[in-house]
Amino acid sequence: MKIRTAEYYVQEVLRSLRRNNWMTFAAVGTVAVSLFILGVFLILALNMNRAASMLESQVQISVYLKDDLSEDAEQDVGAKIKALQGIESVKYVGRDEAKERLSERLGEQKYLLDALGDKNPLPNAYEVTVRQPDMVETAAKQIERMDGVESAKYGQDVVEHLFDITRLVRLFGVLLILLLGGATIFI
Repeated sequence: MKIRTAEYYVQEVLRSLRRNNWMTFAAVGTVAVSLFILGVFLILALNMNRAASMLESQVQISVYLKDDLSEDAEQDVGAKIKALQGIESVKYVGRDEAKERLSERLGEQKYLLDALGDKNPLPNAYEVTVRQPDMVETAAKQIERMDGVESAKYGQDVVEHLFDITRLVRLFGVLLILLLGGATIFI
């Protein structure tokens, strides 16, 4: 393209801006507002997705051991759990530590534990974290079938609802971004 042709186009643009300044302002303003709205919703969708991922990653399985197990048997159960596929971490929680945690959670109502005296009805347990949240149910079932395990709980109902909600949030975010992106392109 020649320099004279480029100069001509620049002069035409400047003339059009002077003649139709309100229309130019309206067009630029509309595009700016639509890009701003798209950006805001994109950030919201990304933050919702990140929050959903964080919630999913915090799902743990509480594995309660039978009371009559020896220390060696408890360690064997822990080793078997660690050997399962998809297990990220396994942490042993003894009765005394569990009682301390319960006492902290009760806060001002710690006196309820005083009624127990020196007895501790809480079992020894393991806190198990899986690599992928969708593996929780499978891992819990495998762990529950192990010898020495009383039960494996992960709040099944709560976790299923949490996963449903996170799926909906992600789907809503994607649809919203697609709609706003399409609207921004056509404005």
